[in-house]
Amino acid sequence: MKLIKFGISGFRGFSSDKLSTIDVHDLTTLIGKNDAGKSSVLDAMDVFFNGISNLDNDDFHIDSDGARAESIELQATFSSNEFIVKLETVDTNLSKEGLLSKDGNLVITQKITKPTKSAVKTSITAFLPDEPDLADLYTLTNAKLKEKLEYIKEQYNVKGTRKM
Repeated sequence: MKLIKFGISGFRGFSSDKLSTIDVHDLTTLIGKNDAGKSSVLDAMDVFFNGISNLDNDDFHIDSDGARAESIELQATFSSNEFIVKLETVDTNLSKEGLLSKDGNLVITQKITKPTKSAVKTSITAFLPDEPDLADLYTLTNAKLKEKLEYIKEQYNVKGTRKM
């Protein structure tokens, strides 16, 4: 897996109005005047990859009116030839699970509302089916999934199922 893009919003000098993204290549150089945000980029990456231990309330962006950002958003985009990860003891193919973006990349976003572990919400941008009958699959409990399977079998006249 290779980091190809990193986005920042609401962190220090990065406004919360939009996600500012940095393309990451094999060799990436940050060049700028003092206070341009070079260290902020690296510190944001540190928070994303190593946790919030170095984050405090002063890291939330303050706009020209003195309003503090409600949240910090950090987003890492990874590319790879194959996204197979081990979940517990099972190899999982993220593409087959629908856990990649439309571009085929793994996009992980952290939204931080306070500098505490419980205030960090991590999500994956998933490419979910457009079929209305299947759009809610990732939000259903196991019991609701079984109900959905029975509904789909009836709707599409499916005769049997294969045990896995």
